[in-house]
Amino acid sequence: MNVVARRRTAVAAEVLFLRKQLAYYQDHQIRPRRLTDAARLSLVLWSRLFDWKEALAIVTPATFVRWHRKSFKLYRRWKSRGGRPPLPKEIRQLIARMVRENVTWGEERIADELSLKLGICVSPQTVRKYWPKQLGGAACTRYNVTAHPTADWTLQQFREAIPSDHSYQFLIHDRDAIFSSELDEELKRSFGLTVLRTPARAPKANAFCERLVGTVRRECESA
Repeated sequence: MNVVARRRTAVAAEVLFLRKQLAYYQDHQIRPRRLTDAARLSLVLWSRLFDWKEALAIVTPATFVRWHRKSFKLYRRWKSRGGRPPLPKEIRQLIARMVRENVTWGEERIADELSLKLGICVSPQTVRKYWPKQLGGAACTRYNVTAHPTADWTLQQFREAIPSDHSYQFLIHDRDAIFSSELDEELKRSFGLTVLRTPARAPKANAFCERLVGTVRRECESA
């Protein structure tokens, strides 16, 4: 017990000794040198063992909390530094080529084709990772507004927006009533387009259009 008491007394005396020296620097307004990242990390680690707010003297609490967050980010980055190696360049190029040449295929279909026909085992999530960011570009070529859109009005918008010498192959639209079966047949007959209907309640199946509609709605409502 005496040994333990002496150790506690020595620790308390050392703390007071160090605080007295720190008080000297504070009284004379001597600015401490800028701490290195290693010194900041050590302070962050030590602070987990006691209530650091009362002992903090060299920086503000907000700064010290920022050091905490930075240390946590560095730890998470170090923790996840491994991971799977990237796919070989040939396979990445093959995925991009399959996407360009088969625009109706999704991630699961491409993963299945690679696995069944070529023996290349990749997950749909991996296919998504190397999915081409943009195919040919996306742009709004025409817009018009009406309070009561109909199938006839919608067909007229297509006639005015699509040139006779177009190079389009597919038309993607949702299952709104304005896209009637007669409209789809006219698009096939007059423009040679293959019409693709998106699944019900699946806005991601036509992401470019949904993103544009959402942007227009937000801009108009906030104007």
